[in-house]
Amino acid sequence: MNMLPIATILSIIIFSVTFSRAQAKTELWYELKFLLPVEGVLAVEGELTSEFLQQFDQSQLKQLAFSVGYLDTASLHLRQTGWGLRIRKRADQPEHRLQFKKRYPVQRLQETIALASSESFTSTADEWDVEVDWGIQHQTLSFAQTSRQNFDMPTQLAMPDLPAIKALLLQQAPVQFPVDIVQEYGLMVYGYVPFTRYRNLSLSFENKTIDGISVEVWQFPENETAQAHTLIELSFRAKGLADAQSQRDTMRQWLAEKKLLLSNDALKSRLTIERFSQ
Repeated sequence: MNMLPIATILSIIIFSVTFSRAQAKTELWYELKFLLPVEGVLAVEGELTSEFLQQFDQSQLKQLAFSVGYLDTASLHLRQTGWGLRIRKRADQPEHRLQFKKRYPVQRLQETIALASSESFTSTADEWDVEVDWGIQHQTLSFAQTSRQNFDMPTQLAMPDLPAIKALLLQQAPVQFPVDIVQEYGLMVYGYVPFTRYRNLSLSFENKTIDGISVEVWQFPENETAQAHTLIELSFRAKGLADAQSQRDTMRQWLAEKKLLLSNDALKSRLTIERFSQ
């Protein structure tokens, strides 16, 4: 029996390990998102009903309060170029978080990844959080980067003024972000919107378990042209297309059986900007 030289064997091992690491690195995270109806899910006081929550394992449940606002020019130049910019504060954390996000609508994922790469966004770049947002109707490839800053604010959910936000933006913006748009057209805040996140729920259904489920309740205030509006979104993450597809199908079947499956998507940033543009 002929034996391969040691050097050849080592080369094969090194190549296999390198390839496996690269393959794991490029396996994308998916965030699966479903909108839920208010009826049967939300109580009068604005919290999730006990009947709804009792259908999940709540042993790791955390209930967290947030405030969020989105930033753009008056004519929405950032949104038109695929950029989202938000500032968010969690009540139990000291820092505010400014997130830069570039979105690409997905028709064919590999073509979308190639387009993003041509614009200096790669799915293996360590400085970006890369995922595919997968709703009922649409998929979006997103690249996000977050800066944290402690502002001295009087209350847990208070926000800094616009000049302070803009200064942080100009200091922390990634090289791909179109700072020139902000410098030429200025910046304004669309918001703020309070929301509550119920985190770390688990669901067992049809001999399958989905962990790490979050349910967010967003309360959009009324204005001169629109009534107050509540949005409820259930979401969870899965790594790789196979697991994402399987868990998505499971959740979709469960929601349908409970008559909680809505057939539309909603981008929270778009809803916020539209609400505060009116």
